[in-house]
Amino acid sequence: MIPQELLKVMQEYTRSVLDNKLRCDWKVCPCCGRVPEQAFKFHDCRSRTFRVIVEQFVIKVLSFLTRWKCPLCGQKATFYPPFAASHKRYVTAAIMDRSFRYVEDDRATYRSAVREKTKVPGYTTGVGYTTADDGRTDERQLAHATVHRWLTWLGSLRETLRMALTLIKAKAM
Repeated sequence: MIPQELLKVMQEYTRSVLDNKLRCDWKVCPCCGRVPEQAFKFHDCRSRTFRVIVEQFVIKVLSFLTRWKCPLCGQKATFYPPFAASHKRYVTAAIMDRSFRYVEDDRATYRSAVREKTKVPGYTTGVGYTTADDGRTDERQLAHATVHRWLTWLGSLRETLRMALTLIKAKAM
């Protein structure tokens, strides 16, 4: 996804949370695995600062994560919007883009996967909904070890790994 489109999706999602125009798309409870007849009930909302890589900058974008209560088991679960992954600050588009850069090229290094053209993306100061408040960068840069952590995390996802192996088998035949 192009960063500008991603920022627009994030902004629309944030606006829907702020305007209380939420609905839970779950059909099956993530806790008990049953299908409730009634809709999930809104329980809580918390702010979350996500990081988006736009050209040579890492921009912090404020959004929200919502929690929903199952009418059957009463358990609460966090809903992650399409741009978010659990326990990750970077958006899924950035994670997948940098991870794909490393995996697709046999000669790639973690440092080359992080680089945007010839520079490593730097962090902007401040937090905003679409861009940093003052647009300046500080001395921090996106670390190459971040790609290693992302790949380790992606490899630990059983369903993702199963689907990847299926695709590899299909391509080999």
